[in-house]
Amino acid sequence: MTMTSENDNATRGVLTGIRVLDLTGLAGQYTGRLLADLGADVVKVEPPGGDPVRFMPPFANDQPGPDRGLRWLAYNSNKSSVTLDIGTPAGRSQLLQMARGADVLIDSYEPGYLASMELSETALREANPRLITVSITPFGESGPYAGHRGTDLHAIAMSGLMTIQGDNEQPPAAAPMDQAYILACLHAAHGVFYALMARRRSGRGQHVEVSVQEVLANIFFQIIRYSATSEIGERIGTSGNLAPYNIFRCRDGWVSLAVLLPPQAAVFFDWVGEPALQDEFWLPLENRQGENMQFIDSLVAPFIEQFTVADFVCEAQARRLPAAPVNRPGDFADNPQFAERGYFEAVDHPEVGSYSLPGAPFRMSETPIAPPRRAPLISEAARDLPEQPVPAGADTDSGGSANHTTDSPALPLAGVRILDFTRIWAGPYCTRLLADYGAEVIKVESSLFDTGNRMGSMPYVADLNRNKLGVTLDLHKDEARDIARRIAAVSDLVIDNFALGVIDRFGLGYDELARVNPEIIQITMPGWGSVGPLRDHVAFGFNLVSVSGLSYTWGHAESEPNARCKFDYPDFLVASLTALAALAAIYHKAQTGRGQRIEVAQVEAVGNTMGMAFLDYSLNGRPGEPMGNSHPEHAPHGVYPARGHDAWCAVSCATDEEWRALVRAIGSPAWADDPRYATGTGRKENEASLNEALSQWTRGRTPRQIMHLLQRSGVAAAAVLTGEDLYWDPHLRERGYIHTLDHPDWGVVEQPGVTVRLSETPGGSRMPSAALGQHNDHVLRAILGLSETEVSRLKETGALT
Repeated sequence: MTMTSENDNATRGVLTGIRVLDLTGLAGQYTGRLLADLGADVVKVEPPGGDPVRFMPPFANDQPGPDRGLRWLAYNSNKSSVTLDIGTPAGRSQLLQMARGADVLIDSYEPGYLASMELSETALREANPRLITVSITPFGESGPYAGHRGTDLHAIAMSGLMTIQGDNEQPPAAAPMDQAYILACLHAAHGVFYALMARRRSGRGQHVEVSVQEVLANIFFQIIRYSATSEIGERIGTSGNLAPYNIFRCRDGWVSLAVLLPPQAAVFFDWVGEPALQDEFWLPLENRQGENMQFIDSLVAPFIEQFTVADFVCEAQARRLPAAPVNRPGDFADNPQFAERGYFEAVDHPEVGSYSLPGAPFRMSETPIAPPRRAPLISEAARDLPEQPVPAGADTDSGGSANHTTDSPALPLAGVRILDFTRIWAGPYCTRLLADYGAEVIKVESSLFDTGNRMGSMPYVADLNRNKLGVTLDLHKDEARDIARRIAAVSDLVIDNFALGVIDRFGLGYDELARVNPEIIQITMPGWGSVGPLRDHVAFGFNLVSVSGLSYTWGHAESEPNARCKFDYPDFLVASLTALAALAAIYHKAQTGRGQRIEVAQVEAVGNTMGMAFLDYSLNGRPGEPMGNSHPEHAPHGVYPARGHDAWCAVSCATDEEWRALVRAIGSPAWADDPRYATGTGRKENEASLNEALSQWTRGRTPRQIMHLLQRSGVAAAAVLTGEDLYWDPHLRERGYIHTLDHPDWGVVEQPGVTVRLSETPGGSRMPSAALGQHNDHVLRAILGLSETEVSRLKETGALT
């Protein structure tokens, strides 16, 4: 899609004029990259000798060097760099001086570290009352586990995600390619925008806190599912939860097929031609689960195996069935859709040479994201940067947003109205994130089509649609489309995740809406984008996880591809990137009064998070393979069996000191004296025998016993939690993470809270999900000003369902 703008300043990023100090390690550097891509002046603050991420493998051409680390190249483009030793008075003084002219400071140190360096929140706020500080930690800055050591491995272990996907005959597997950190970084970027929006009103900065555990525990409905049904998700191995909705073998590889809706099932079963599947009994979702699922799969698997991957995907897509190959990341990079859309951006590097980085995660018509510049060389890390005062008049309330009333004026997005046409998971999660922080979201449903979504086996509608108003419109009616246009005329943003072209066929595309509201922001979420050879392909999150290479690499090499990750993780990843696009556009509109058109091609959004893997493919020729829970340098680093049914604990040692602490904690067994384990290199080279020896010790203790014993000894360890464990987790409970709401369809249930904690303008769960049409009168009468006669007429015509 080509985006054009009549604005002479279109090349200016949304965050032009905003300076960010990035003190993060691996846990936070993608946040700074996102802000830099959006136009912020991001200064990477490095310790003497260089940021440790520079020295993390893999390296370009497998040649180590401070400017050749692929993570450094992927996560630090568009940034400048400065060297500071904040352990010295001079370094602290210089950081405070830089903070006086900065807007945002991001760190991923353990809680309390900056305060111990005389750089407390109070000291930073005294230096600059407008400063927004952001902290990204594994478990947050308060609660019983705040002081626990941990990485992405331990945060995802305690999020519940490990126990609901993957091979049930192998240890639970962590996310590959830094995805746990990346999702947390996205929500940290949300937090920056929330705080910037609040600062426009108050003139003050505030503290933004992000717990990786809480971000990950926010997805896949585990807490609300246990609360509502007492069900606990499990790893399903090669089976599925619905048929046919699985990864199937073809003649030359594997393919994902997502037959979800009854009309899709009718088309697919007709194609298969199996007489036993021609009855309408097999169309509803509830009849394609359990034992019936196994029966259906036994009939369709041989049919699919007749095809090559390419032929099956082609035939399925011709029938509008969501299907995609199970790729490796390198296969994904070679997708012809990317070439047609000019997705990859060339970068020249004086040492590495020319390489390509994935392009923007979304395309904005008014404020396009600039191409990436290479990450700073270690020789370019400046020793001093001049103080940059905040530009006069910047970031103040210009009255750009519509003047809407709100019951929560303190919330960052108070006064922002969103018309929400999204369905299933990705779109509704995006708009719920915005609603949690004060946006007035008007969700459009239809009692003709959406009743079945509400009382299935999992209360996802209740989880995804809290804090929203609910209206019911049949958009096939002229009168309903007119009401939608009238709502858009008094809204700031309209969003849909329909298949490509549907919103335009309803007469609700950007050009039509801009005629009734020239300041409108419209976001569309086509799976493959609006141009390119695959533009008409349909995809659910399940297909995105397979086509991207995430499914193939999320698991163990010993597992068949159909036993690795098969859940719809990209739905939540894309939702978070779409929320970032919405926040950027809302902030720009607040500053300028101008709306814009945004396309979130979901494959491109996922691809933006995979820069390191793409570089490993293009520079080193490695297309990507599953690594399980192993680390490229450290051992032990994995998930180990514990006492109990399917019980596990994540343990890692990054240094010799931590290894010695582990040995002491487990009683200094004789096997630990083996000279092969004396060094980090030796432990890594003998990882298999080390893991087996350590497992003999862990098997005798429960996951929490292992966690507490090792954490007290200074070793990173975390129990692998189930959905039930997550629900009762004392850390989340003490932090007030779990909220209670009385939903119309499910009654009183508990569900996860917000993903970003703001010190002055916190979001929260204010209102349960709406019943179908619950707010029809409010929207039609209070917002649009319709009369009783006009509302009655809408009901008579069927426009109001």
